[in-house]
Amino acid sequence: MNGFERRKQKKTEQIFAAACSLLQKYGYSKVSVNEIAAAAHVSPATVFNYFGTKEQMFAEMLEDWMDKQLAKYEEILESSLAYPEKLKAVMLAEAGQLKFLLEDLRDVQHLLGNRSEEKLRQFFMKLIAKGRTEGYIPMEFADELVQRYLNMYLREFRQGVDPSQAEPMLRLFFYGLSNT
Repeated sequence: MNGFERRKQKKTEQIFAAACSLLQKYGYSKVSVNEIAAAAHVSPATVFNYFGTKEQMFAEMLEDWMDKQLAKYEEILESSLAYPEKLKAVMLAEAGQLKFLLEDLRDVQHLLGNRSEEKLRQFFMKLIAKGRTEGYIPMEFADELVQRYLNMYLREFRQGVDPSQAEPMLRLFFYGLSNT
């Protein structure tokens, strides 16, 4: 990466950080490009030159955020943790991200495109495949069935689970109502 590209990358990261912070504080409709530019220490023209519109800037910010979350999940998947611990770490992280999306980014969720959803689906399919190869997920459970089970859990978090209930809910997810 040459000097120009590094500076552009740094400015983009500054803009994303400022936009995310202001979005969390005030909401999408109450934040202007001028405020974002001021908080990022760039000119409004820079924001428009890089992204074109406020909506496009937020869409790219969310795409970048999602890519970073998936990179963290990939690190967990490739770690030396046992599969149940990997699954637990990913599910708790995803539940936290859902909470962030639902509470702080509710005004811009629609900007997360199908590409991000597809990347997340592909990651979860890798997670399921790893569970199968390590003997934790029975082969007879079709991919679609396991995906629906994961979606059931994540859908509950979208409803707004009290953070103190995340761990007990995860135990229920893995072990059901049995005491074993």
